Amino acid sequence: MTKKPQRPQQTASYYPYQVDIEQVRQVVDTLPGYIRQRVKRVILDLRTETRPPGFKALQNELAGYTPIRLDNYRIIYFIHESIKIVEIVKVALRDNNTYKNVSRPKQSG
Repeated sequence: MTKKPQRPQQTASYYPYQVDIEQVRQVVDTLPGYIRQRVKRVILDLRTETRPPGFKALQNELAGYTPIRLDNYRIIYFIHESIKIVEIVKVALRDNNTYKNVSRPKQSG
C-alpha cells in the first residue's frame, strides 16, 4: 500500500499579511449563517490581497481605512504596512451610522 503524498502545511508565514479580527469577532459570530461565511472568506482573502480590485480608501477623518462592500454589509479595515497586519475594525450592516464610531487601530506601526 502506497501512501498518498501529503500537502505542505500552510503556516502564517505563507501569507504576506496577518489579519487581526479581535475587535469584530463577536459581531461576526452573530451574523446570519450565509453572510457570516462570506464575511469570513473576504477577511481571510485580505491575507493575500489587501487592496481588492475596485477598492476605495476612505477620506477625511477616516483616511487610512478601507471598506469592502458585501451585499448590504461593510467590512472596514486598516492596513499596518510596516508590520504586515490587516486590522478589521468594524463589520456592520450598511446604514447611516456605518462609518460613525469606527474605532482607531490598536496596532502600532
